[in-house]
Amino acid sequence: MTEVHQYFNVYCEGCGKKHVVIMRCGDRFCPVCNAGRLALIREKLQFIVKNITLQPGERFRFLTFTVENQENLKQMCSFLIKKFRKLRESRFWKTYYQGGSYVIEVTGTQGNWHAHLHVLAAGYYCPQRLLLDAWRSQCGRGGVYCKNAEKGSTIRYILKYISKSECQGENQDLAASALKGYRLYQPFGSFMSVSKKFVRSCSVCPHCGSTAVIPEYKLYGVPFMRCVQTLSAKDPP
Repeated sequence: MTEVHQYFNVYCEGCGKKHVVIMRCGDRFCPVCNAGRLALIREKLQFIVKNITLQPGERFRFLTFTVENQENLKQMCSFLIKKFRKLRESRFWKTYYQGGSYVIEVTGTQGNWHAHLHVLAAGYYCPQRLLLDAWRSQCGRGGVYCKNAEKGSTIRYILKYISKSECQGENQDLAASALKGYRLYQPFGSFMSVSKKFVRSCSVCPHCGSTAVIPEYKLYGVPFMRCVQTLSAKDPP
């Protein structure tokens, strides 16, 4: 985890109160950065689940797709995503599922990585054996786990894997480096169509309710980087 973060200040145009904006460090597992990421993804998923149209017989389902452990984690993630995209393009997949979203979870250690996809999908019941055969036709030896989503658990299921890491120490650093460039959360199909209509809510000042702010560098007319400061991840400003 990154021990220090950069940040800058903004001021509420309604009451003049100062607010801190933390700049992301790029570490997938950083708890400081993930707080904002999770809040945004939660908002997006709530919008999707509320606005998606389920046909008679369809419901939300949890799916997990695995492949054999590999030595190179970055190549493994690329392979996993590519094969899942091929599965979604198949007639078989489109018969059962209208869309969904996925996240990547990584476990294992250097030289023996295990990456897998956790998927929240909307669609009809599909026997696990058929889904497993379809997945193995794409990736060779692999595994599939599926179950119906319980009411109220659809969003929690995806969110808990976005920042989760079973890797520790050096292995976590290696995993974070390998996952750079990959989206933490990726909608597809009907989920993608609905997400394009999503409008992020504005941050509201807790003191006066205003949504308008002015950055410090604009307030004082100085270059942006002159207003960037550094803080410890354990000691936020």
